[in-house]
Amino acid sequence: MTGIVTGKIPALNLEERKNWDRSDGMLSGYIYRRVSDGYQYLVEECETGTAAWAVLKAHFKKSTIGNQMIAHAAFYQIDNTKFKNVLLMHLNDFFHTVCLSILAQSPEPDLAKIKEMLASSAATDPVNIKSEDALAA
Repeated sequence: MTGIVTGKIPALNLEERKNWDRSDGMLSGYIYRRVSDGYQYLVEECETGTAAWAVLKAHFKKSTIGNQMIAHAAFYQIDNTKFKNVLLMHLNDFFHTVCLSILAQSPEPDLAKIKEMLASSAATDPVNIKSEDALAA
């Protein structure tokens, strides 16, 4: 069943193509049964394995920091210290001053305090750009 994962259907003669299409159709049911109950809604309308795989790939390919943290947590036990370190390391440069302030504190603040400090920092203030009309001189 080459082509399911890559999304490229191989060049086949007529008889091979019929067999491939039949197998592809049966594969949709197999994929549906193998997907966790919470995700079956994604593939329940798919009539082919190729379509089901494409839908699953699109859904799970999304890369966000939230998805990365969930995946990381699934494989590793993350304690608050590791999470705080990762959070502080990946902040935008605008948070540099508040990061230094957090890291300089003794004892190290807990996660709730760090979130509070980040949320109240000047780096979270919206940026206002003053626009001037060039004709108003």
